[in-house]
Amino acid sequence: DVKSQNVMLLADGTIKVMDFGIARFNRETDKTISEKAIGSVHYISPEQARGDITDERSDIYSVGIMLYEMLTGQKPFDGDSPVEADYFQESLAVLEKHPDAPGIIIKIRHSRADTPEQEWAIREYERYMFRYARKLQESGSPYGFVSIGSGFGVRVRSYIQSGGMKIKKAGEDFYFLQELAKQGELCQSRSILVHPSPRISERVPFGTGRSVKELLGGGKMEDIPDFAFKKLKMLLEAAKKHDGFLFQTELPEHIPGDDINFLQAEKFYTVWPLIVKNTPPEYNARLQAFFRWFDGLKTLRFLHAYQRTEQKTIVDNV
Repeated sequence: DVKSQNVMLLADGTIKVMDFGIARFNRETDKTISEKAIGSVHYISPEQARGDITDERSDIYSVGIMLYEMLTGQKPFDGDSPVEADYFQESLAVLEKHPDAPGIIIKIRHSRADTPEQEWAIREYERYMFRYARKLQESGSPYGFVSIGSGFGVRVRSYIQSGGMKIKKAGEDFYFLQELAKQGELCQSRSILVHPSPRISERVPFGTGRSVKELLGGGKMEDIPDFAFKKLKMLLEAAKKHDGFLFQTELPEHIPGDDINFLQAEKFYTVWPLIVKNTPPEYNARLQAFFRWFDGLKTLRFLHAYQRTEQKTIVDNV
């Protein structure tokens, strides 16, 4: 296990390589996670990461990483999301099984935090994210997945068609995956393969680091109420009907008033006729066009609208 922590310089100038057991796992993010892993993630060679047979050339690679670190004071590849040893094998196998999928959502679980308080905060954040994704799936939304930068893979052609990852102050992963999902249904890994850092951060206005910091400061994750997801499911079911409102040019009477108010506020009945003109009349094409318009961001705004309605009702009752 060649790495800087295992190289000792004796008093007489002799250099010794010490191995303290690569199978042990602690809280350090530069450790591998799985018992199947065979080294420390910042130093192992690509063939080690793939689980291939290795020889002395893998040690030479690790020495090169170590020498680079000695000269520059930093690692050449310093990602903070350790992965399982079968990360590539399983991801590629799932993609091969779903050749039409533009990409893969890779299941994640954050690394263990340094303190009990931070550990609680990151698990609470995960609970919120996983619940949101699960509720979207149950509602019939194609955007029911967790958006974390280290938790997805994408085909080259799909990356190009999506316009690449746009530079933003925050939420690059959310917006990119939203565009990716418009190309087709994303597949998902069978097991947890990535362990992002649970770090605290103020770099971005939202996301993991900011949420953990706010939770540690006494904040809480406000779950979107179940009834908002129920309303979403009803709207999507109405949209999926073969004689549903996607095939009507006037405001349908069977859509609840609050839903119509939202669609009007989002200018749906102004934009939709223009979309229809450029969409084949087939059912699947019309439905895909709707979900390209009613994307992950509009879905979130729809849910927040009903969340505010519930909060206002509670205040009025009080």
